[in-house]
Amino acid sequence: MKKILHLSDLHIGFGAMEESFQQLTQDLIAQLQPASDYIIVITGDLVEKPVGTNQYQQARDLLARLESAGFMVLAAPGNHDFNNGVVLDPSFLPRFNETFCGDPHLLYPTLNVIDDIAFIGLNSLEAEFNWYDRMFADGELGKLQLQRLNALLGDSIVCSCAHRVLYLHHHPFDSIPLSALKDSRKLRRVIQKHGNVDVLLFGHNHLGRMCNGSWQVPRCYDGGSGTGKRPGRKRLRLIDFCLSPEQDQDLAGGNGGSLFS
Repeated sequence: MKKILHLSDLHIGFGAMEESFQQLTQDLIAQLQPASDYIIVITGDLVEKPVGTNQYQQARDLLARLESAGFMVLAAPGNHDFNNGVVLDPSFLPRFNETFCGDPHLLYPTLNVIDDIAFIGLNSLEAEFNWYDRMFADGELGKLQLQRLNALLGDSIVCSCAHRVLYLHHHPFDSIPLSALKDSRKLRRVIQKHGNVDVLLFGHNHLGRMCNGSWQVPRCYDGGSGTGKRPGRKRLRLIDFCLSPEQDQDLAGGNGGSLFS
């Protein structure tokens, strides 16, 4: 069964984050083989500020190296992927979806069934694109997306999979003012109603903490920052369904050099 590499908050375009991710891609290609055994899940903020820059293309080129080496990459959008992280621009959504997911008209939740694992991606900014709600760094899934998620978690194809992985950008547990997932309680109700989510992956806060067991989900992980953007270390978590959650590996290094050093 595939192993999952959870990355988040790359912020390519900020400081030396592009160089940091270049080093990370080299480490992954050199040390995690065969690459086809792994699915890389990135929970948002792939870039720092796409407006007026080529950061989308910079990030796409680096992900293409991983894909060419045999890794499969899935991504959900974060607030920095839609302008500058504070003021959202909805025109970036189809560009993000086309660049990183291959479909400008993508509807969330997304579903990819790979090796008997259902990967379900959410857009935690979907209900934040109204003119009165585009400020600050909080998130909201919205009623319609939660309805679609509820239907998806009850779908026979999803239910028949060995595991279900739900991934989004905003942290569903930390209630940081102006940075929280505003409808996290509604998300919790949907997840607990079905009781079949095995992994919940998210980012946004750069802290890299575990919340395992929350909302009856065995594995709940904050992805930290894979490139080491402040305030934490570089972080990459390896999830292996053949092992217990306690045996999942936190591959963390200093802010410089190899992630595996």
